[in-house]
Amino acid sequence: GIPGCIVKPCAMSAGYTAPLGAEVAPGWQDQELCQLLSALCSEKSSERQAAEKALEGVRLQAGFAARLSAFGAGGPAGQDAFPLRQMSLTILKRITLQNWNQLSDGDRSSVRQALVSSIAEESKGMRGLLHACVANARSASPWPELHAQLASGIAHGNAQQASSCVE
Repeated sequence: GIPGCIVKPCAMSAGYTAPLGAEVAPGWQDQELCQLLSALCSEKSSERQAAEKALEGVRLQAGFAARLSAFGAGGPAGQDAFPLRQMSLTILKRITLQNWNQLSDGDRSSVRQALVSSIAEESKGMRGLLHACVANARSASPWPELHAQLASGIAHGNAQQASSCVE
């Protein structure tokens, strides 16, 4: 478990599976990520503070950014899961802005793949967070395939997907 993080059941993780190719750090599981995100969203200050402390301890661990991106980009659906997905992308936005070059090549690759594959997210707020993560990652280090990936989305996607590639 995550040291200092209060463990409680998380209904959002039921039925959630990571996208193919998503790397999971040893010992890091969706249930654990869901519990951390739930605690970060808690109205109880003691629970939230413990989760914030736990987050500081794991946010640069190998595989954590990849898990956040997979969860935020393709995590559980439904209204109850929305705040958790939003929290995961908010944390990822901070990591891509402040710590992108500290991540391993594998984590950066996994994050890029998850971001590009979900850039056409239906929710405008979530799409904004995804776009911010893309912009942060792109400004922090070269991403030569980004333009080709976006062009492919414009050429081969439906109208909503194409417009998401140029927002």
